[in-house]
Amino acid sequence: FHCVIWPCMLMSCDLPLPKAVFAHGFINDKEGKKMSKSLGNVIDPHEQLNKFSADSFRFYLAYASPFGQDIPFSEEGLGLMHNSELADSLGNLMHNSEL
Repeated sequence: FHCVIWPCMLMSCDLPLPKAVFAHGFINDKEGKKMSKSLGNVIDPHEQLNKFSADSFRFYLAYASPFGQDIPFSEEGLGLMHNSELADSLGNLMHNSEL
């Protein structure tokens, strides 16, 4: 979709076209299946944002997604990432830098 509409919009404005297009993979559930409304394995991002901060959610998606590959998602993984990487590691770094 974006590879069709976006170049058309750029050409209509006489702007140069991109040399490459970068795209992410699918978001998979914890069993590795592609998330799909028909399968009923989708997550509600608003529900996740009620449990975790937006920064934690963004950090998890960026950290867990190798470039161009599928993104594995589980609420347990998000919670573990939030606690271990953000709260423990970065929290210790911030505490130690204040001394």
